[in-house]
Amino acid sequence: TDIVLPTAPLKANDPEYQAYVQTRRELAFNAWPTCPDFPYTDDEHATWDFVFSLLKPICPWYFTSNYQRGMEELQLEAAAPPNFPRLCDHVEQCSGAEILQIREMLVDPEVQFWTAIAHRCFPINPYMRAPDEPFASEGQDLIWGMLGLAPMLTNPAYVDALHYIATVILHGRKRWGAQKACRLSELYALWQIVVDYGLFREDGEVKLFGATLASNLGALLSPLDPTGDC
Repeated sequence: TDIVLPTAPLKANDPEYQAYVQTRRELAFNAWPTCPDFPYTDDEHATWDFVFSLLKPICPWYFTSNYQRGMEELQLEAAAPPNFPRLCDHVEQCSGAEILQIREMLVDPEVQFWTAIAHRCFPINPYMRAPDEPFASEGQDLIWGMLGLAPMLTNPAYVDALHYIATVILHGRKRWGAQKACRLSELYALWQIVVDYGLFREDGEVKLFGATLASNLGALLSPLDPTGDC
């Protein structure tokens, strides 16, 4: 099924964009458990190229060497978004991790999400951010998954660490129940640091390591701003 977006830039709350998001969800759902291989639209190409072309030149300055190696391993390019099934296969060959386009289809999101991570499966949303809002996405979209998370998932040690965090969280929820999940607050915070908003010291310099920072250009430089609050 071809998806055609209007040529005018769309915001996340525009009906046309919401229709596109719903179509992507249905395609991913119907393709499950196989990896969907739908063609990218012109808007998706333009959004990917814009974000990638701004991120790539600053990678050596701001991101950890592990993230940079992941980018090189996946051979990501600005010309076009990567073929999703091939990218998933490449990640799985590197570390055994699977990327799944099913995040918003989970029936019990909290438990099923951590269960998936414990099995080294990483759910993301099957759509790309709105063309008129390329600097950030409200959900963990394809750019978050392919540009932010996938390079890190090529590292087996990183995947193992996320597996262990998720496994402990599941055991904690089973022991204490959802009502006392606050006991796991430190693990939730660790998850956010390791996956989304990580700051690491490498060779004496502070570097970024996180899928949200790597795909959210609006927040990218804020953690390293010496005049800011971070």
